Amino acid sequence: MWHSKEGYNCWPGNGAQDIDLPGVPVAGATTIARCKAACEELAGCEGVTVTRSDSACYRKKAIDIAACAGSGTFADTYVLRAQYPLPPPEPPSSPLPPRPPPLSVVENLNARFHMGRPSNNLADAGLIIHQFDSRDDSNPDGQPWRPTTNAISAAVINNQLQPEQDRGNVPLYSFSLAGIILAPEHNRVRCCYAFDTGSLQFSGACNSRQCSDTESVDGHANGGCAFNPTGLERMMQVQQALRERGYKPAFKAWDDHKFYNEVIIDDITFVTSLPHSISAVFYLPAACDDIYDGPKCESYARGAHRNMLRHFALTEQQLPLVQFDYMNWARPFSAAPNCDPTAATTAVTSCGPAASASPLDSSYRVSETG
Repeated sequence: MWHSKEGYNCWPGNGAQDIDLPGVPVAGATTIARCKAACEELAGCEGVTVTRSDSACYRKKAIDIAACAGSGTFADTYVLRAQYPLPPPEPPSSPLPPRPPPLSVVENLNARFHMGRPSNNLADAGLIIHQFDSRDDSNPDGQPWRPTTNAISAAVINNQLQPEQDRGNVPLYSFSLAGIILAPEHNRVRCCYAFDTGSLQFSGACNSRQCSDTESVDGHANGGCAFNPTGLERMMQVQQALRERGYKPAFKAWDDHKFYNEVIIDDITFVTSLPHSISAVFYLPAACDDIYDGPKCESYARGAHRNMLRHFALTEQQLPLVQFDYMNWARPFSAAPNCDPTAATTAVTSCGPAASASPLDSSYRVSETG
């Protein structure tokens, strides 16, 4: 009755439609058998996608396996034979078809963004992004990857967040600044907040007043307490509740109509895990008009990315540069070639040790030596 497609991940725009709320797994379906049963009991359900890390169950319809993405070890999809006709199985003597290739870094970023949800597990919460700010190296040819303070301010984003009121965008600190996407398996949360508390005022960026893991929305909004790592899931729930209210939390200093969260990442774990602690470098398709923290936009990102590749002896496939379209909730990340010496655009140059750097903004120069 069921057909297994190991290593396939299906979501809207990639071979299937969600039956339940995007990013919200079926409650209680904590095994593959229970997940299948939850599908069978619902009319119109054609299959399920199950993540391997925590067996989260997502019911699907309008499945087109050929359009689903190969996820490597991220997820598997199971299709009801009665609902979705499949070709006959290969004869026993025929070799098994190869598994789909693992997701590229960019495809994996989009998948994690789409599958993210409130969780104490960073890998399941979505993507962790840090936007370059005034505390980061002003020169992309310096050490833009190295924190200059004892904490890294980041934000968790995913498809389940509500769009900002004014623009409809993915909630962000800045609409201009480039940054890095952190690898969840090589980073550690020190504390977190459901809104920007001005964490620089606290030692280590964490308020000494700590939230409980079941903190009320008003308790956090009025006091700015810091959630512990075990409260990450609750923090994300409080963030959504504050966004639904639509007005500034009492503890927040400025009323900017932004509802991004703030996650403080441990700087020692980040630095000792380099370069594995960084999944990608990104920039936004926007004007570089951040006066306070800029200009650290596309030009800076391209220079910093080339610098990182040379410094850590990585390829562009291992550490890509991506464009983050914060208005695109379906596929916000796309590859941004930065190292092809034959490319026509002047924004793309070689990343080898003898490369001649030509960032878009001539005020930023990347050295020609590794």
